[in-house]
Amino acid sequence: RNFQQWTDHMERQDPIVTLRDCEDFIFVGRCALLLRGVGHIVHEHRNLAAAWKPYATRVLRDAGQLRDLQSQIRDFQQRS
Repeated sequence: RNFQQWTDHMERQDPIVTLRDCEDFIFVGRCALLLRGVGHIVHEHRNLAAAWKPYATRVLRDAGQLRDLQSQIRDFQQRS
């Protein structure tokens, strides 16, 4: 499955009701697209998911959400 399918799945599980519910997600997504575009222009391709993974893991762990999210991802992958 791809990112859009994951997003659709999560929307069904936890719908976005207002823009405030997802402002941070939109900001991160836009930054990722801008950085990918700049990298492409200067022929310096980077995997932003890999670069940001340690930070995201730490934030999720500190918030007590890491195991739950990892479980959701495993369940999603097993359905494909």
